[in-house]
Amino acid sequence: MKKSVYSVYVLTGIAALFLLGCATLPTGFESAEEHVVRHTHSGMEFPPQVSGFYRNFVKTFDEVGRDVAVDYRQSRPERCVITFYIYPASAELEEHIAELKATIESHHQGAILVSESEMTHEHSGVSYPGRAVVYTYEVMHRHNVAGLLVKSIEEVESRAYLFVYKDWFMKYRITYPLKFRDEIDIYVDSFVESLVWP
Repeated sequence: MKKSVYSVYVLTGIAALFLLGCATLPTGFESAEEHVVRHTHSGMEFPPQVSGFYRNFVKTFDEVGRDVAVDYRQSRPERCVITFYIYPASAELEEHIAELKATIESHHQGAILVSESEMTHEHSGVSYPGRAVVYTYEVMHRHNVAGLLVKSIEEVESRAYLFVYKDWFMKYRITYPLKFRDEIDIYVDSFVESLVWP
């Protein structure tokens, strides 16, 4: 069963890369060299692969493309999804982290706040302030097995890293099966360090 799940992740990533190379990008994005997509308003660039994670999709949440997300996935050695959001910093950090926590708790019934802490992100010799929150909750998966819809529940851990950078919020949502908690840091840290801010 694990092999089929991994295959789905890999094939989804390959298909997404193909489609991004051929299809029109959402508002707020433009193509750059070697399959890189660039957020036109901030200059943030998103390569097709970042430290073992493959770009899965790009999405715009507003009409002008200032509020966007780029999803990356890793299937091996541990399953992990990292979605990077960049959008205008229209509130103070403390106010927005409270909004973010409320959103997570309303979207995921039974979500448990595991930890909350301050953090910083180093970029070009400058430390940018941020906050980290970590939650656990259950997600339901639906699988087609021999023509039958089979449901399963998996416990996941989900982190949110929120930073203020110039006029932007930079947010990482990182989700993985809870059983990978002890192994995941090295992959997440490598991704965060490798995805370069503008």
